[in-house]
Amino acid sequence: MLVISLGLPLLLLAAVNLIALRSRKPGAKIVCLCLVALLGGPFLGFVFPSIALLALLLLAALGIWHASGRGPAFFRSLSLAAGVIALGIPGLLACQDLPV
Repeated sequence: MLVISLGLPLLLLAAVNLIALRSRKPGAKIVCLCLVALLGGPFLGFVFPSIALLALLLLAALGIWHASGRGPAFFRSLSLAAGVIALGIPGLLACQDLPV
């Protein structure tokens, strides 16, 4: 379960950053990948909140990046911040449930 809940968001994060770095027009590819990550789970019968939150935050990061007109390094920093938020929120909630 840990591999799925951490591995899939990190795989999505790596794929999106690779697309942003290598592609000339990465917008549509990133949107499609995020929509697959966001909607693919419920269609297959499982939902991981960290993947859904990361996909939404990556779409927001893509919009900010597109509006700013900066290079791929700026998107990388935005996407890493999205990853920290998407994985940090469930991590904090899980730590609050642990007995002391």
